Amino acid sequence: MIVIADTRRQAKSFAAINGSTFKMTSMAVFKAALAAGEPEPVRCAAIAESCGVRILTYPSQARRQREGDTMAASSLLRALADHGEDALRLALTAIMASRGSKCGLVDSANVRALARLFREHPMKPETVKAAFARIDLRAARAEARRDGFQSLALDMKAAVAKRLLALAKAGARAPALPAPAAEGRAA
Repeated sequence: MIVIADTRRQAKSFAAINGSTFKMTSMAVFKAALAAGEPEPVRCAAIAESCGVRILTYPSQARRQREGDTMAASSLLRALADHGEDALRLALTAIMASRGSKCGLVDSANVRALARLFREHPMKPETVKAAFARIDLRAARAEARRDGFQSLALDMKAAVAKRLLALAKAGARAPALPAPAAEGRAA
């Protein structure tokens, strides 16, 4: 049986059939869903693009990626579903505004942690940009690991909250957040 379908229907069928039949990367499934015009991937890609993030639809070595590139398409979709558009946009804004190189920073742990942080503590984009311009996310991540937390997403949330509090105490214009909870601490 031969079925004639336009490109959008072909992409949708490809994602539906191959995504559940063959082992495919989440990036390939995302690319097919995007080509099919599925609303959530299209919305997610638009949010990412507006923040200077490029969602890769193919595997790429970290050394070949540019600042803002990510292979974490499924994590961005999950953050959008779990935390909402505003929280995802603020998370990506924070990452792209942070000090130092952004290569490899738009990953699952950072996106999940920051989206959760901003869902719980909404902020204005300009506040996020100003605060994160003073935060080195790589250093925050290393600090969180040293502190002995169990979940990298909770590690990042706690470490970033700790740094934002330090900025606020130092008189810098940073949002007020509650002290980082020990919710992810190892026993």
